Amino acid sequence: MLQYRRILYPVDFSLRSRQMAPMVRDVARKFFSELVLLHVLDPLPVVCYAPEFTYFAPDEFIAKQRQTMAKELSDFAEMEFPEIEVRQLIVAGDPADCISAQAARQVVDLIMMPTHGRGVFRRMLLGSVVAKVLHDCPLPVWTMAHCGNFPTMRQHDVRKILCAMDTGPENVRILETAADLAFEYGAGVHLVHAVEGQEAYYENNIDPGLRQFLMRSAREKINELQREAGTEWDMCVKAGPAALAVRQTAEEFGADLVLIGRGRTREHFEPMRAHSTAIIRESPCPVLSV
Repeated sequence: MLQYRRILYPVDFSLRSRQMAPMVRDVARKFFSELVLLHVLDPLPVVCYAPEFTYFAPDEFIAKQRQTMAKELSDFAEMEFPEIEVRQLIVAGDPADCISAQAARQVVDLIMMPTHGRGVFRRMLLGSVVAKVLHDCPLPVWTMAHCGNFPTMRQHDVRKILCAMDTGPENVRILETAADLAFEYGAGVHLVHAVEGQEAYYENNIDPGLRQFLMRSAREKINELQREAGTEWDMCVKAGPAALAVRQTAEEFGADLVLIGRGRTREHFEPMRAHSTAIIRESPCPVLSV
């Protein structure tokens, strides 16, 4: 069974960080998790070289920052996570490196963190910290929707899960994770697969039957994966970019959570990693990347 015994939640006190707190709280309560709040200090603060700043001691600066942020982190924990076991950490360094390092050191099972959206440019941007953590850290990462619409309290519960599938054997693990989540939340699951490439489109294809063949072949492979995982969920196969197919299906299905894989084998890792960041940018709801 799926267990999130310890969740790492990096906090930078930004608006998006605070807006994700209720979602983190709900997941921690659902899985009876210990919560590790992590704040990362910048070890290289900007220094003004005006005459009145003739002396600067980095160690003293970091010590004062640590003291200030410890108080703010404690207040944040008390306000947002009552009745949840919370551990508070403050470290200095590169944020993405520190998140990955602390995730390993604290033996966490899940990282929850928001992306940063920027209005109309949201689809072109994904927080560099999130992108690096997705690249470097093998642990599951639960990200908030990258769009400007934030989940309401009602939307924190997961009733519909959309599972974005590839056809490789590693996707059995994604189906098993979806099954565990569906059991925990009492949720329904729907699968989606995207057939990409010019050969998938009628207008670029001399033989229209090739598109149907590719889609039928993908469906058969995923049905085989479902038999191995012991699942029998409905599935749609769409032609086009994976991120667009997932987004459209999530909107049609009314998904509360999108589940995707990042790939573990050398031959599948690069394309799956690229799909992960694109799907997170486009998704209208939170994304769990495993």
